[in-house]
Amino acid sequence: MLKYMHGKKGFTLIELMIVVAIIGILAAIAIPQYIKYVKRSRSANAVQHVGDVCKTLLDWRDNPNMGDGTLPTDTAQTDASGKAYSVHFPSESGYVTTGDPYYAYTWTATGLVTATGKNGGTADTKVQFSIVAMTAGTADVPTAAGGSSGTAMAGCASQSMAASSLY
Repeated sequence: MLKYMHGKKGFTLIELMIVVAIIGILAAIAIPQYIKYVKRSRSANAVQHVGDVCKTLLDWRDNPNMGDGTLPTDTAQTDASGKAYSVHFPSESGYVTTGDPYYAYTWTATGLVTATGKNGGTADTKVQFSIVAMTAGTADVPTAAGGSSGTAMAGCASQSMAASSLY
């Protein structure tokens, strides 16, 4: 009953199956690479946010009108004029109070600032910065950065970052 149709063009089933297989192989390679790329960018944002919070804690502590030598215990702590940490540093306060979709941010009374991954495939990521004493004239603080050799300074230094989820 079926007659061979001359002049009709089209793809055979085997040709279509080969195309689908090639697309599947390409997707199997591309999707994991995309996920790694997204994790790296989210982790880079967390490093930036943690560094920013650490720097604002230093600013608060070192400013005689704000902390006058002490770190804030939370974002509601006020300075001598009655302004809260969250008023002085609204962006950084937002990181700590609400976080972002991928990280929760905290700090301790000693100045250890931590970002811990909470979802989006970054649950095993942890980024920490802490306020550390550094000496001018060393690799950490070059003499040209201000102060003479041997002068104690404070700065924010990276403590740890789980590389397993970054790459």
